[in-house]
Amino acid sequence: MKPLLRFLFPTLLAVSLASGADPTWANFIIQRQLPSGPDMQINNIAPSGAQDSPMPINPDGARFELHSVRSEPLTDFMLQSTYVGTYVPQAQVVIDTEDPYGKEPDTATFTNVTYANPNFASSRTLPVNTPAKIRRTRADRPFKVYRVTSGILNGATDPQASKAVNVYRHLQSYGTNGTGNPLDRTPAIVATPAMPQITTNEIHDPIVVSLTSIAGANRQKIRGEERFSIFSLPDNSIPSQPIPANELSSQYVQIWPMSDGGISGISSNAVIRSAMPKVTFTYNDTYPGSQTFAQIYQGEVRDDVVGAIVPGSHKNNTNTIPESYTESTGGEFDRIFDGDGRWTMEVLTVSPFDTIRLGYVSFTLNRTIRVNGSFTTIE
Repeated sequence: MKPLLRFLFPTLLAVSLASGADPTWANFIIQRQLPSGPDMQINNIAPSGAQDSPMPINPDGARFELHSVRSEPLTDFMLQSTYVGTYVPQAQVVIDTEDPYGKEPDTATFTNVTYANPNFASSRTLPVNTPAKIRRTRADRPFKVYRVTSGILNGATDPQASKAVNVYRHLQSYGTNGTGNPLDRTPAIVATPAMPQITTNEIHDPIVVSLTSIAGANRQKIRGEERFSIFSLPDNSIPSQPIPANELSSQYVQIWPMSDGGISGISSNAVIRSAMPKVTFTYNDTYPGSQTFAQIYQGEVRDDVVGAIVPGSHKNNTNTIPESYTESTGGEFDRIFDGDGRWTMEVLTVSPFDTIRLGYVSFTLNRTIRVNGSFTTIE
């Protein structure tokens, strides 16, 4: 903050001191940074006027001294001094999701927190995110927004701009197939209703967003980002030098769609009496960092079964955006069925959130060859 200095020398003092010889006068201002400097002197200033201070003020403030020096005899008159304090609201936004990607792991320096953060009420410990990575979640999952503020004032004479900060929530869709790179963030929509102002200095309770508010008809296929920002208030206390609102902290989370998929090439309740047909697996919008595969097991469809993975069906999405795949069975497919009877084939996707069945088919395998006939002997 550089305050506007206004100064007017007391003319009576100058007149009375000038009644003797013809001294010369030099006028200057000293800006003393508190608590321990540095100091700076503004020389050769006019008897009245206004100008910027030579340097920003320390957080502890500064004292400005108005001096006039007479040359004969050499005398320094400090005509006036005034203290100028500062207000520097500070803020931090941290977004946390159930997906640990982008969150700093536990280290010797600090202990990270889980998404649940069950001890937050007493510890007020926040997650720590990696600056180079973007936090992300899925369209059907919640996320949390932590806010920390300091430097907000509440005195009766403090400037209005020092008494609060504004919080904004911006929503932006990536469209049906967008990736967010590159992205023009200027048309992002401010969510309604408006977020309340913050007027206290503390580690605030997190905002829990149960489901994203990004627009889209198919809520399972939302892709885009939510951005939370904290801004200072504009300061118009000096009309000639208005200070605009400044962004104090901002962070965004990417929202990716839910996966879907299926199995083609074999119908439900089919009876297969020879070799297995060629089967095609389709995986759409697999979540970044997830693995998707097809597996088989004997019996009807059921949960929590560890079956035999179909060769060639396994896909790991190692990208930072959703990926889609189409895979077909090969020559090893028929060999993994080790007996006749009822079988189920299903497609599963495993993400940081859960395991979801994208599709399944149950069928009957009957490949045993039976020969009916009779024989006689000739003696």
